[in-house]
Amino acid sequence: MKTASIGGLVALVALAQPVGAIKPKVDGNCHKDKCTVYILVNGNTCGGGIAVSPNPIIVVDEAKPFKIKWKVVGDWEFDKDGIVLDEGSPIGSLMHPRGDEFEGDNDPAKKGTHKYDVNLQRKAKPSEKCGIDPTIVNH
Repeated sequence: MKTASIGGLVALVALAQPVGAIKPKVDGNCHKDKCTVYILVNGNTCGGGIAVSPNPIIVVDEAKPFKIKWKVVGDWEFDKDGIVLDEGSPIGSLMHPRGDEFEGDNDPAKKGTHKYDVNLQRKAKPSEKCGIDPTIVNH
């Protein structure tokens, strides 16, 4: 009859912990000192897609609300709706868009994953619209 060593039993018990009990370290890409999100329409039309960087916006271990700044790069700008927040959004207040820039105050106490809409228009032809729905994650 074989017997298990105490060390082997301890290792087996440690490995048997539920996966949810292990929390991986998450690095944030948005901090109170600097949080600028760049938006770029690829190609000559909206059909080329929109790149948002960073996406998702990840906020880790921030205690107080701070500004997030969105900046459109290229031939596009925010339309009159600029950024539309989903219900329960961590963004407490938004400034009205100023051409290719938009600002809002993120409340990191509102934990979770939050979607928002970005609404753009071509500078030379405002009737041409483009949009995307990126994400904010507050840990």
